[in-house]
Amino acid sequence: MTIDGVVFCDCLETGIAAAPPCPVVRSEEWFQPAPGYEAHRKAVRAWAQSACPHPEFWLVEHQVLTGALLRSMAAYGGELAFPTIAAALPTHNGGSVSAADSAACIAELDLLAALMARHSMVVIIDVERGTVVFVDPTSSVVATPRHHKPRQAFIGFDHGAITGVTAVPGRPFTSTWLGEDAVVRVLDGHGAVLFAAQEFTQERDGEDWLFRDERVGTTVRHCSPIGHWRGTPEDGTRHLLRAELRPFDIYACLAGVAWLRELFHASVRTGRPVLWC
Repeated sequence: MTIDGVVFCDCLETGIAAAPPCPVVRSEEWFQPAPGYEAHRKAVRAWAQSACPHPEFWLVEHQVLTGALLRSMAAYGGELAFPTIAAALPTHNGGSVSAADSAACIAELDLLAALMARHSMVVIIDVERGTVVFVDPTSSVVATPRHHKPRQAFIGFDHGAITGVTAVPGRPFTSTWLGEDAVVRVLDGHGAVLFAAQEFTQERDGEDWLFRDERVGTTVRHCSPIGHWRGTPEDGTRHLLRAELRPFDIYACLAGVAWLRELFHASVRTGRPVLWC
């Protein structure tokens, strides 16, 4: 089961939205025909999708991920230190968080962020775009091999050696790792280091990829490119990437926390509650 957080826009109340096809009522996160107009249910559903720039009048909507946040809160005082967040986070569908409580949640999130910023994290950034393209506090594995014999398998690592899959003859078989020393390393299937650099370029070369350390001129052809939903270094263009040590950032590092803050911020900005649905 997944839980979403939703904050409504005010396009209907401010007259921005198109008029409904019949009187309507809001039932939790959905619009329905008012009593006596049930025959217009299909038209109301179509209207809600297109009446304003926000389908269903959802201004902000995000899936709620709480595991990483709850673990981090527990390490810094738990419910006693972060009472509003602890009370606000959903355990099932239903319920809401008022705008006032949303403001308190933001303050508590920022407190946790300040506490955790005393520690460091290692990230990979796209230098030219200034975007973080990889950060994962739970694993140093950046990318697994793309070229292996097709079959359902669980890719595992034993001191860098790749287990669970079989290499394709004549093709690179690699994994990419990010060390606590802010060095990116490419390992072969046996765990031997093929490439190590803090700053390097990545570009696609046919079915493979190339890393190149421009300072010393070393290059490796591999099948474990760096890619992440925050950036696009896995595409065919050339990207300059760099590993860095930075203060720990919960909004970049803890899954779902940035989405939660966006929901709470939208609630404060609009004066509307966050609905868990």
